[in-house]
Amino acid sequence: MQKRRWLEDITQGITHEQAAEKACVNRTTYTKAVNGYPIGIKSAKKIAAAFGFDWKLFFDEICDESEHNDITA
Repeated sequence: MQKRRWLEDITQGITHEQAAEKACVNRTTYTKAVNGYPIGIKSAKKIAAAFGFDWKLFFDEICDESEHNDITA
């Protein structure tokens, strides 16, 4: 699994617990998302809505990290 560094960058300065609470998901779900594990569409949409990015980034397997940073900047 490749860590989603772009997600860490977006949520920089807050804990996984705080990010999960803001997104209304379990902390374990949020941690899985950061660590590159698959998450459900519903959770992806909640996290993306809470932090203002496109939820489809979680499912974009061909996009590299630099492209993610361009999209979310």
